[in-house]
Amino acid sequence: MGKWGPGILGGDDALDEMDAILSICKIEWDDESECYPIKAHLLNEHQEAVAAYAKSCRVENPVEVVYQVWAYLVMNHGAEMTPDMRKDFLQACDDDGQAVGYKERQEVIDDLRSLIENYSGKPEVVEPGKPLLWYLYRLIQRGRPSAQA
Repeated sequence: MGKWGPGILGGDDALDEMDAILSICKIEWDDESECYPIKAHLLNEHQEAVAAYAKSCRVENPVEVVYQVWAYLVMNHGAEMTPDMRKDFLQACDDDGQAVGYKERQEVIDDLRSLIENYSGKPEVVEPGKPLLWYLYRLIQRGRPSAQA
């Protein structure tokens, strides 16, 4: 299990869960375009199956990881978010154990929460947080003496 950044997809667990959700939705890697051809209608058609998977997922990864990744996919691709999904996605933000004592992760979760609360069904660029290099730069900057000293 690896974690390399505070983002929603910033770790092996999240990428494993994304792969599981896409598999449930019958979305396979496309070698020609070198990506997953994710479409809102495919996420919509498999909501019940993904919800059942998420509810049964407490064994290997915390369920909040599944719901956060699912929210990420739904909002990035403009899929439908039912009231129950919104409730589960928001609960996953509340239950995020990784954010405890980790300011950058808490910022990511706060951003994700805001996007979920305000999601209108149109695709959103859901990259709450910055690239890993941005976080490394911030950590380096924090370690430097203040220029005002």
